[in-house]
Amino acid sequence: MVNSFLADQVYTIHKSSHGTYPLDQEFTLIGKKEEEFCGPGIFFLYFKTQLVYIGSFFPRDKNRDVRNERVNKEIATISMRGARVSLNAAAIKAKNNSQHLKNITSNQSGDFLSSRKRIEFADNHWGELKNNDFLSHFSFCWIKNNHNPKVTSKQLTAIKKELINFYKPLCNG
Repeated sequence: MVNSFLADQVYTIHKSSHGTYPLDQEFTLIGKKEEEFCGPGIFFLYFKTQLVYIGSFFPRDKNRDVRNERVNKEIATISMRGARVSLNAAAIKAKNNSQHLKNITSNQSGDFLSSRKRIEFADNHWGELKNNDFLSHFSFCWIKNNHNPKVTSKQLTAIKKELINFYKPLCNG
C-alpha cells in the first residue's frame, strides 16, 4: 500500500541556534515514531507535483523511522534550508555560480551533504523555498516492504536504481 504525506503535516520547523539563514532550520517530527514508517522501504519525494528524489531505506534497527532518518535529510538538502546541511566541492562551485545562494555560509561540520543538483534545484525554486512555509511545497510517498521479510539492502537498492533510471528525478545523484 502506498501512502502520501504532506511534509508540513509531518514536520514542524524551528530556527536552529547554530545555523545562519537560509541554512538555519531544524525539522521536528510531529507526533511520535509510528510502525508504518519503520523498517525497509522506498520513498518518493515531491516538490509540488514534481518528483525530485527517490530513496531507499534499509535500517539495521527495524525500529528506525524513515521520516527521522531520511526524508527530513532530503528535504533539508533539496530546499537548502536545513541547519545540518554541508556542501561538497561540486555543490560549492554550483553555489558560487548561483543567482540566489552564492552568499550562503554552510555548516562544514554538518552531516547532511548537499550536491550540485540540489543547489541548482533550490536556486531555480528559491521564490518558494526562501520563506518559512517551504515545507508546504513538499510531500512524499512511502512504500514499506511488508511483503518480503527476506528482502536485502542490495535488492532494495537495485529496485531504487531502476526507479531512478525510469523516472529520472531532478535531485538524485
